[in-house]
Amino acid sequence: MSTAITSNFLQKSILEGHEEPNLWKWRDVFEKLPWFGLVLAASPHVKTLTTIQIAGIQFDWLFYGLAILIIGLQPQLLAQRFPLRLLVIASISLLPAIFQDLWNPIRTGVDLLSLWVLFAATLGMIRRVDYPALFDAYLFFSAVSAAWGVLEMLFGQTSDFGLDGFCYESSHYVVTAAPAPFYALASNRVPLLIRVLLPVSIFLTFSTTGFAVASILVLFLLRRRFWLSLAMVFLGVGIWNSSEAIRERVLQRTTDEAVFQNQDEYDFGSNKTTASLLSNWYVAKRGFDEFFPLGIGYSNHNSGYYEFLSGTPYELTFFYGTNDKSGHNLGIRYLSEFGFVGVLALGVFIFRVIRSRNHRNEVLNIILLASSMHFVSKCVKLGSYLDYGTPFFACLIVAIVSSRENVK
Repeated sequence: MSTAITSNFLQKSILEGHEEPNLWKWRDVFEKLPWFGLVLAASPHVKTLTTIQIAGIQFDWLFYGLAILIIGLQPQLLAQRFPLRLLVIASISLLPAIFQDLWNPIRTGVDLLSLWVLFAATLGMIRRVDYPALFDAYLFFSAVSAAWGVLEMLFGQTSDFGLDGFCYESSHYVVTAAPAPFYALASNRVPLLIRVLLPVSIFLTFSTTGFAVASILVLFLLRRRFWLSLAMVFLGVGIWNSSEAIRERVLQRTTDEAVFQNQDEYDFGSNKTTASLLSNWYVAKRGFDEFFPLGIGYSNHNSGYYEFLSGTPYELTFFYGTNDKSGHNLGIRYLSEFGFVGVLALGVFIFRVIRSRNHRNEVLNIILLASSMHFVSKCVKLGSYLDYGTPFFACLIVAIVSSRENVK
């Protein structure tokens, strides 16, 4: 389908009232999407099933392979404004590190090329499909992942403490699935079974990330869905009170973080999660100050980590090097690598999103907010720019905000 045809279709469907597919009949959703749309919608959840190791590097043959194929067939997609801006900003951010020789040219070159190709291909594909149908397909795969996770728990086959779907860890599942329960609770289009399954699956991860994201969901939805939000509060309190193991797990992390404030500068806690969070936060603050206003540069948090922590007492601990590249979470990594300029650019984009809200219909507004939950959850755990659906949700947000057809 050409871009012009897609634009006309979107304009007609939104201006005349988009006839949304019945979510009881998933075939209606699938018939609206080309094959690459289905792959995109599934890709956040199936990364662990489609990732292989090549020379010690993880390669998601499904998502990365699709992006490379699309760019090979349509290289003009590389000239789209958004991915080009990403490439330019990421390259400029590296200038301070280059001048101080704190970067790896080969690794950084590969990361820059990957960013450009993956975001260009993803945005190009998203702009060729119906946005609500694409998100409905993602919702379907989220429900499948949640149902699989529940079955694994019932049979005692989870690889982590709680529900993990198809992911390596429970917290990773939260990151991939966070937009789905938000949409399920905010929209009237979702069947009751899925509306219950998706939020409950977040609690069943029994992870600090899961409880944090669930709390954020409640705050976001309190005015829109008061009784559902209240039910989630009672569910969370019930799970908390019924499991001493969960309380100990969460309290250990929060206690370590509180103790850190009164300890030696390099005492980052007694468990891996807290040590990772606090050590990487320390690196980000140092990078923000010393490389102001640009930060240490795209994909270069790793260099800052060893620059600031090598030779310190922390180097002798078991936790040294944990999440040294990803920065523990996306918020820390973004602050470290893009500094004040990056924070300012993000603020401008968020302002643009809020200002443009009145020019979209309700369905697209809910999809936009739901997609934002991916980044909220990634600011709790996981710092990759390219995995677990980050290009998918980022490009979906950009496509919705920038599309001239998104008029009521």
